[in-house]
Amino acid sequence: MELYFKNSAKCWLEGFPLGNGRIGAVIHGTPDHEVLQLNEDTLWSGSPYSGQTGLSPEVVKQAGELAMAGKYEEAQKVIEEKLEESEDVQVYLPFGDLHLDFVDEHGTSLRSDITITDYERHLDLERAVASARYVRNGAEFTRSCFISAPAQGLVYQIKSSQPFSLLVHCDGTFIREKIYEENRFTLTGICPGRSGFKVIKENKPEHFLFPEEPELQGVHFVGKGFVTTEGGTVTGTSEGILLEHVTAVEIRMAIRTSFRGFDKAYPEQYSDAEIRDMLAADLEKLSRPFEKLQREHVEEYRSFYGRTSLRLWDDDKQTRVNDNREDTIEQNNDSPKTSDGHFQNENAVKEQWFDKTRLERLGTRVNHCDLRERLAAFQAGASDPELYAILFAFGKYLLISSSRPGTQAANLQGIWSNDIIPPWFGDFTVNINTEMNYWMTGPLNLAQMQEPLVNLCKALVKNGQKTARELFNCEGTACFHNTDIWGKTSPATGKAVWSFWPFGEAWLCRNLFDQYLFTEDKEYLKEIMPILEENVRFCLAQLQETDQGLAICPATSPENLFYEDCSVAKYSENTLAIVRNLFRDYVKGCEVLGLQSQILYDVLEALERMVPTAVGSKGQILEWNQEFPEQDVHHRHVSHLYELHPGCGITLQTPELYKAVRKSLELRGDEGTGWSLAWKVLMWARMEDGAHVEKIMKNLFYVVDPTEEMGMRRGGIYPNLFCAHPPFQIDGNLGYSAAVAEVLVQSQGEELVLLPALPPSWRNGEATGFIARGNIRVDLKWEGKNVTYTLTPAHDTTLRLRVGKGGVRGYSLRGGVAYEGNGGLS
Repeated sequence: MELYFKNSAKCWLEGFPLGNGRIGAVIHGTPDHEVLQLNEDTLWSGSPYSGQTGLSPEVVKQAGELAMAGKYEEAQKVIEEKLEESEDVQVYLPFGDLHLDFVDEHGTSLRSDITITDYERHLDLERAVASARYVRNGAEFTRSCFISAPAQGLVYQIKSSQPFSLLVHCDGTFIREKIYEENRFTLTGICPGRSGFKVIKENKPEHFLFPEEPELQGVHFVGKGFVTTEGGTVTGTSEGILLEHVTAVEIRMAIRTSFRGFDKAYPEQYSDAEIRDMLAADLEKLSRPFEKLQREHVEEYRSFYGRTSLRLWDDDKQTRVNDNREDTIEQNNDSPKTSDGHFQNENAVKEQWFDKTRLERLGTRVNHCDLRERLAAFQAGASDPELYAILFAFGKYLLISSSRPGTQAANLQGIWSNDIIPPWFGDFTVNINTEMNYWMTGPLNLAQMQEPLVNLCKALVKNGQKTARELFNCEGTACFHNTDIWGKTSPATGKAVWSFWPFGEAWLCRNLFDQYLFTEDKEYLKEIMPILEENVRFCLAQLQETDQGLAICPATSPENLFYEDCSVAKYSENTLAIVRNLFRDYVKGCEVLGLQSQILYDVLEALERMVPTAVGSKGQILEWNQEFPEQDVHHRHVSHLYELHPGCGITLQTPELYKAVRKSLELRGDEGTGWSLAWKVLMWARMEDGAHVEKIMKNLFYVVDPTEEMGMRRGGIYPNLFCAHPPFQIDGNLGYSAAVAEVLVQSQGEELVLLPALPPSWRNGEATGFIARGNIRVDLKWEGKNVTYTLTPAHDTTLRLRVGKGGVRGYSLRGGVAYEGNGGLS
């Protein structure tokens, strides 16, 4: 499970991402001039929000009356006139770049006078380590880099068979001071204050504001690092740290910021002295030997990554090869449990599956085919099922590397951004994208990775209560489609088609509650129920009587239009589906915790009276209150199918609606932007259609030229497997991993289904450590039509099990006991 290239990265979208949840880097592996583009997850422009802009109760009421009367364009005009007053989200900013320039004895760059042979670079997904090996002018070089969560810093090592010289230096738009002294460097900077950009493609760095008032200033930050060498000399200069005639170099670097919370302005944030203390502690941990730091990093990382595994192989072309590394966590009944109730044993050895033909061709070098070549061959029709497993592992790797307990939630680009102003400001887009980032946490046993999302939701409750009160004159909490590190909940600047949609946190509540269904952790449920309840209050207050039942009026369907350019309808299926699922989850949570309240009774009554999902003349799910002609019949959003996924209201047990979903998916088509393709894979997996799943997966493997301009065209992946919206958005990567889990195991309905939507080319495979709702571990192996499985529930349970499209079996299982079974695929 690695990314392997025979050439260095020519651009950021070919580099390898590394991260510890808080600090990120993209590393290029260039032999003559290495660059590490650095990020830290709290580097944002701006400061806490105070006012609420862009809407008012009077405007919402007026637009609702117009929509009820069928005057949709007029309702939209009223809303958009007010939206012109709204303030946009703040900007996620890069820290800067760490440069390593190889120089001659005169300090001159070697770029024009080098010969490189035998080059290769790797990103080991099982160890979270990037490495490179090559021969430069006869000298053998090896490089290795990782970002440690235990040590909270970056570690980079270069070794050579012959002496070399190197200049280490840094730059960055927001770095104000650089100090290089002997073998140490210090970088201090400040993020801009609140910036009010209006149109993304017209933004320029000089538009950033740097207020003098402390309470309006942006986040302050400091980066510190030190260099150690073998042989040679080290000198601090005005241009950087010059290393001469050394045979090995190790660079350690830590970053800390003043950010202390979404509601803390700069004077209340961490002081300069507190930042220095945090950095001193980080650098002390980073001063330990390289081997010890790497071993600690790998062990900690594997405690998450190793919980699940997926291997795929072709018929009659595989041999099992022992990797001889303690790479994984096998689970058994005698092992200690983790905090979320699952079994662990860190002493087992993983077995991997490899292609015999590659082994014969490459000897002991396994999977040693350049990723570009593999992707090109795959697009040309070659069979390479392992690519599906690598992309799955890459998504899992990215989530673990960008979202950890104590960090910020993964934004549109995780934590990786090299742009001064990233696409969509690098925000949290909560009308699908942020939610998609976390769909894998339940089935992949990664509940800890969702903690930052829970904390973001807590922040949104506090700010969203102001939004509900001041913009809607009601109780509860509301959040519009874009938010940022400061927990913005009021509308963003723009058109109603995206900006008028106050159900971002209500959708996020589906993530929160679904995580409970996987872990059945009642303490966690107690933590999230207040978040659900505040969103329930808001949704109850917005329901109105219509001729079809209770609905929220006016409403949009995220980013989709009808007629020529209209988005505001009487009501929309997306809005209704979000509310229905929120209400159902809230009722279930109250049942589990034994809660009784007037709100619960109001929810139960409202559920009985809400407008049901409707079917149109083509047999499709209706997106709005009537069958409007869509502006784009192949629109990237499929938000009106929310009840199928991520909701749970449409299943095989609702055959008419289930059939209507299929028709809707057919009408939308199989193309889309990157994240849209991942969501469609999930949808087709729930339709239990493996052939269609594979068709769309292959579309996702379309390689996008990284030099293309951004735009919402055909999606796919960039050369380094980053998902191409385009531009890069991490939700496609993370959503794909969630989709693979749905292909293998489904538990959202009345049955636990194994291999419900297996792609035809996945003829042989092995999946371990996946979790079904009810906290049941599932291990699977299939060879052709023969399936063997092991179920290990965390507690006593009864269930109905189906393998593929076979018959249903009833089981009564004891907690902590592994049950083996077998079945066949039709």
